[in-house]
Amino acid sequence: MAEPSEIELESALLQTSAPDCILAAVFEDEQPPLRIAGKLDWKSHGFISALFKEKKLKGTKGELTLIPLAYFPNKIVKVLTVGFGTSHSQLSPTDKKSLRDQIKHLKLKKVALSKSDFGSIDLGEEISITWIV
Repeated sequence: MAEPSEIELESALLQTSAPDCILAAVFEDEQPPLRIAGKLDWKSHGFISALFKEKKLKGTKGELTLIPLAYFPNKIVKVLTVGFGTSHSQLSPTDKKSLRDQIKHLKLKKVALSKSDFGSIDLGEEISITWIV
């Protein structure tokens, strides 16, 4: 398998071979969201923040929420938010396995994520990763 590439978020979404989904870390104690989730929240005019305010998204450890976002005109982007718990938490090996299993269950073949959120996560040979910087 080829080495994952590193590109900007907007570039990842505009390319013809755009990822099936963007993985974004969210935290219980980080509202409005920061990092990739914060960029997506800003581009979607506060949609992710609104989900937090409505208690539909909590950021608790292990929480996974699939959100379709209207990111660009005529383009819907799937975002899978991954709850980390508190902002100082990391995913355990069990959490990473559960995430990998969910990605496979959702039949996602190409995902984009940030090393600053997820570190060097292994999603298996059949899932292509684009690293967002």
